[in-house]
Amino acid sequence: MKTNFRMFLAVAAAFLLTACGNSTQEAASVAKDFLTSYFSTDYHTAASCCTEELGEALMVAVEEYYAMEENVREDVMDISSAVVTVITSVEAISKDSVLVKYDIDMPEPEPTLHSTLTITNVDGNWRVAEF
Repeated sequence: MKTNFRMFLAVAAAFLLTACGNSTQEAASVAKDFLTSYFSTDYHTAASCCTEELGEALMVAVEEYYAMEENVREDVMDISSAVVTVITSVEAISKDSVLVKYDIDMPEPEPTLHSTLTITNVDGNWRVAEF
């Protein structure tokens, strides 16, 4: 009886570790999609990676970008697309929340910046909740 119980615990622990690993991988994938879209000035796609509230706030915040003259917008896009982001860690905060740490490598001579995203599970989908 004890052997069966120990085996059950071992299988359950392995299942939980695998589930947590998949969750953090999915959250990291959303973070990568968000960062790629955001820094390539594809704000509509970036907003689709966010919670509804954050996506709406992002679109309000970038209204000025869309109001710029096309040549100025292209300059902003050139500078922004030169930014490289690197995810440095993904840590589960809870079963429905993940903290993603990442570096922002700006064009020289700017130093590397360190930042975070909070990814939450909303109705079974991982979404950026804070950046």
